[in-house]
Amino acid sequence: MGKPEIAVAGVLLAIVVILAGARSVHYLLFHTMAELFAIVVSLCIFVLTWTSSRYLLNGYLIVLGASYGAIGLVDIFHTLTFKGMNLFPGVSTNYPTQFWLTARYLEAIALLCGPLVIARRPNFALVSMGFAAAALVACAAVMLQWFPTTFVDGVGLTPFKVNSEYVIIAMLVAGFILLYRRRRQFESRIFLLLAGSLWLAMATEVCFTRYAGFYDFTNELGHYFRFLSVALAFIAVVFSGVRQPFELIFREMDENKRLLVELNEMLAKSEERYRTAFVTSPDAFTITRVADGQYVDVNDGFIDTFGWARDEVIGRTESQIGIWRNPQDRRRLVDALQTNDYCKNLEVELVTKAGSVITSLVSAHAITIAGDRCLLSVTRDISDLKQAEAALHEADRRKNAFLAMLGHELRNPLAPISNAVEILRHIGLTGVQFSWCRDVIARQTQHLTRLVDDLLDLSRITRGKVELRLERLDVADILDRALETSQPLIDARRHALTVHRPHAPIQVQGDAIRLAQVVSNLLANAAKYTDEGGQIGLTAERDHDEVRIRVCDTGHGLDSAVLPHLFELFYQVDDTLDRAAGGLGIGLSLVKHLVDLHGGTVQVFSEGRGHGSEFVICLPCLPARPASALEDAIAPAPNQGGLCVLIVDDNRDAADSLALLLDAAGDRALTAYDGETALTVAYAERPQVVLLDLGLPGLDGYAVAQRLRQHQQTELPALRLIALTGYGDPESRQRSRAAGFDMHLIKPVDIATLQCLLAEYRNGVA
Repeated sequence: MGKPEIAVAGVLLAIVVILAGARSVHYLLFHTMAELFAIVVSLCIFVLTWTSSRYLLNGYLIVLGASYGAIGLVDIFHTLTFKGMNLFPGVSTNYPTQFWLTARYLEAIALLCGPLVIARRPNFALVSMGFAAAALVACAAVMLQWFPTTFVDGVGLTPFKVNSEYVIIAMLVAGFILLYRRRRQFESRIFLLLAGSLWLAMATEVCFTRYAGFYDFTNELGHYFRFLSVALAFIAVVFSGVRQPFELIFREMDENKRLLVELNEMLAKSEERYRTAFVTSPDAFTITRVADGQYVDVNDGFIDTFGWARDEVIGRTESQIGIWRNPQDRRRLVDALQTNDYCKNLEVELVTKAGSVITSLVSAHAITIAGDRCLLSVTRDISDLKQAEAALHEADRRKNAFLAMLGHELRNPLAPISNAVEILRHIGLTGVQFSWCRDVIARQTQHLTRLVDDLLDLSRITRGKVELRLERLDVADILDRALETSQPLIDARRHALTVHRPHAPIQVQGDAIRLAQVVSNLLANAAKYTDEGGQIGLTAERDHDEVRIRVCDTGHGLDSAVLPHLFELFYQVDDTLDRAAGGLGIGLSLVKHLVDLHGGTVQVFSEGRGHGSEFVICLPCLPARPASALEDAIAPAPNQGGLCVLIVDDNRDAADSLALLLDAAGDRALTAYDGETALTVAYAERPQVVLLDLGLPGLDGYAVAQRLRQHQQTELPALRLIALTGYGDPESRQRSRAAGFDMHLIKPVDIATLQCLLAEYRNGVA
């Protein structure tokens, strides 16, 4: 036994040990890994046979390789529908057994028919399509439940299943007999590998006639035999499909080299015919010396592509004109030609005369001209193709991101709706309980409607733009909404939830649905990534001008290396348990995106694996709402002098209506509809407060604020600048602070908030 055989045996033994370890953890893990190993090997057999089919002289190996593509695909369905995977709701334990039987019939047919066509070399594509069609028909029969029942819970295998296994065993025995009669068509060790694969397949089928439950020892033993059977078949195909055809490949390469020499001779004898082919090609043809890269000749395609005239390059070297953006690419090209005399489709970056860089595919042959070793190179500009490919990948990425976000956002409100419906089915509900269910359904239905409205706007979603519907919110209400969505999952996993609401009302400006979604996403993550019976904490507290919402758990915890990447789109922690918990890797990215839109931050802390994690959301607080209602807020404030307030907005209705409200509250309101007019009115009337829109025609709000601040000490000593705008992103807030604004409010402004600010200004607090 040589080193390759020892290495193969070591790999197989290692895989068996891994499977045994997986079995000691959980049978579902063992079954999934065993099937995946067998599926990967099956598909490798198919791909290897496909790539080497033109060199295979043995029809048996062609049929065997062609069949394993369809077998592998059917085994994928068997694995995904297996009991415990829970990927297809409503699928019974009968399905995986039916898919298993389908795959084994296909395998038995291939092993029975293969010996009959050993010397015929059937068409690989036709055989593959035949097996694929049979697999599709059988899978459709299973999914539509036209396939006979093979397994009954509590009973075990049906007579059809057991008898089918015996039929398959008989087919395998017949296949072995036929193979044995034609054993001289194979090398001895390849025949032994194929025979061993057949006997292991028979042993597999015997095991699967004996079990009554999915976790029986015979079921487990059958999976070991199944993997080893496929592995031996793969080794046989490797020896037959890779090593032997290399002799044909080398002969073909020698023939190509001989033809290339003849072509060089023809080139020297028939310059005119060569020149016709050389000149008329739209691709860039060049002949350069290998030693120094000196140009011997170029065609019109080169001139059109790179911009140099023929006399500018003939006699000069490639390094002198600087055509290689990376000189190492030429070295790679020359090195490849040292062994093969040709190089195909080497992707490089080349520089034109104008200095622009183009991506090109270069193919070259080594030729001899007047005793000098030269390169005959063909260069094709693929810059447009690469740009189109990049655009296609970006479009596909955006599509996938959209579909992932669609599914993620639509599922969140379904949990409370489903719970409310289940409660309504009970008889004897009190009026309070009925009203609660009605309110939950109405609120979550409104949530779904809002989400559908947002997600249907494809152009906005693909650009990453989500419209926020801002209002004054109580943080306690946000927590309640989030708990309403997340509580069923928390209860289902039997976690102990501790909630600490703020002692006094804390208010923020934001989108109620989006902020509740942020908190519920974090709670759902805590529930999923904490072992059952864990502890989850939800806390909200004020810290100066911010509110901090904390979600902590006693779950799996996080390594410090993953913390910087945790909020990236599609990022998932590389851990089996994490992947088993599901998720598309968009939840935390969505959390960060939404928090950023609200002008806040989100951070994650963890002391490492097994020590839980803590997520902290920070949002800016609003000033406390006045005790009076809105009608009281717009009434004149008693015992206080009114302020002179300048309202600047190009929306006349918005400016005039706000002026009426402030007049009614006892202030003196002035209006201006553009930046220049605002400056004129401000210098003439000297207002104490300016409510300034940012998106003004001509002179925008930032420029107006900067000019007013320049004259503040001399003409406007007590001026307060408040940005009143529809832009609430962090960049706009930062620009407004830099321009000199004291406050940044988002339209539509909460009247009570504005009245509170003006009251503080009247009293000289701010």
